[in-house]
Amino acid sequence: SILTSAITPRIHLWSAEESTHWLTLVNYNQELGSAFQLNSSFEIGSVDEYLRNPLRVYLFSAKLKLKNTHLSLGRLSHWSGLVNMRFDGFKMDYKNKFLGNFTIASGFDAVYDFSDTTWMDYPVVLLSWSRGNRSKKAGLTYWQEYFGKEIHTFTGVQWTRELFGFRYSQQFAFDLTGNRIQSYRTHITKNFGKHYTSLGLRQRRFMVKDVYPWVDELVLMPSTLYISVRSIYSKTLMIWSQLSYRLGEKGTTYAHSTLLFRDASIT
Repeated sequence: SILTSAITPRIHLWSAEESTHWLTLVNYNQELGSAFQLNSSFEIGSVDEYLRNPLRVYLFSAKLKLKNTHLSLGRLSHWSGLVNMRFDGFKMDYKNKFLGNFTIASGFDAVYDFSDTTWMDYPVVLLSWSRGNRSKKAGLTYWQEYFGKEIHTFTGVQWTRELFGFRYSQQFAFDLTGNRIQSYRTHITKNFGKHYTSLGLRQRRFMVKDVYPWVDELVLMPSTLYISVRSIYSKTLMIWSQLSYRLGEKGTTYAHSTLLFRDASIT
């Protein structure tokens, strides 16, 4: 798959100057028999002060798929409601019908655009367990990752439960190094025919020393209350909208909506 896009007037909120950025994202996956798989995702695009080379590699890995175990090597990623991590190393996923799903991952923090040669100074590790299905699920995660040159250790919990037609989801992560809450999210979803309505509260702490090196303390974002509606009208048309209100001394209201039609989307 090939995705080309343009962003204007700036690619990041902290960009110093207005500019139009172009990029092309290429994803290529290849099955080799029933037990072996190659995965890759890379990007060619404009450069800026944070992406200093035009070629960025986000995923480049080989996966061995056995009966209950998947072993992956290379440039990998782990995405969940608690942690978003991309690293160079290995990840093993083990599934057991009675005990649940286990993930063990370790490696070094990935440098997407090869602009840094000190990546082996920043090891990362992750341990995760989950058990259940869509209507009833629980999970625990422990991980370590670097922010700048400082390593932080985190632990988090997730659970989901369906009651009386409502789906409740909770995510909570704690920074053991800083002895403070890292993130949380409470989410309630209800299905009304073709419309999926969600109401929730979320907060996340941002480690911003790399972005704003003159900031001495970590930035704590206020909690945000939001409501969203996802409407699926057909196999080719979906509209998703969200209205959010960021709490604080000076509250902020913001909204966005995405329309997906066939192979195109407008946000």
